[in-house]
Amino acid sequence: MKYVSLSFRGLKIFENLSVDFVSGKVNVIVGENGSGKTTLFNLISGLVKPQNGKILLNSEDITSLSFEKRAKMGIVRSFQEAKIFRFMNTCDNGLFAFRYLPFERFFKSLFRGVKKEREYVKAFLKEFNLEEKCFSKAGELSLGNQRLLNLLTVLNTKGRVFLLDEPLAGINEVFYESIIKRIKEIASENLVIVIEHSWGTIEALEGKVYKLEGGKIFGV
Repeated sequence: MKYVSLSFRGLKIFENLSVDFVSGKVNVIVGENGSGKTTLFNLISGLVKPQNGKILLNSEDITSLSFEKRAKMGIVRSFQEAKIFRFMNTCDNGLFAFRYLPFERFFKSLFRGVKKEREYVKAFLKEFNLEEKCFSKAGELSLGNQRLLNLLTVLNTKGRVFLLDEPLAGINEVFYESIIKRIKEIASENLVIVIEHSWGTIEALEGKVYKLEGGKIFGV
């Protein structure tokens, strides 16, 4: 991200913001409410376009690309509100992540032989006590389990860039250690950026910490 400026209705959010996030360890963003953390994710994922500056992925300028095109390039994210296919069952939500197909092709894939993929999905759901809900509609899960399913879906996607917005919020604490371990494993080979408030979680992630303040970003 180079010299990015963004304003909403005359209010400056960022001014000449530049930062290079790196693979190999988790990049953690901290800051007060309203400092622009989620807006930063919106810029990276393509939901918002800057007035000035560039969004780069491995030196490739992706500033003009849509959210959908960036997703196909491997930029995936979780939201504070669980984003799941509520009318589909839990296993098929997980299958979508594992296959990581463009949306329009995914539904066709449900009718193909996907035995090995389903076995994989059941295995990672079992680790988090969701296997018994495999054939229940995802929208019928508790809110905590919906957030857990959303996070697992993102973490098991074959992405290149993972944007995780408070990934442990609302999730049963018994799963924290396993989730943190998985996030660190992904970060060893991919770009992972996490928004987090809990210093206990930040310390456990053992990553590089950045602070957003006054429209600027600083290494901590």
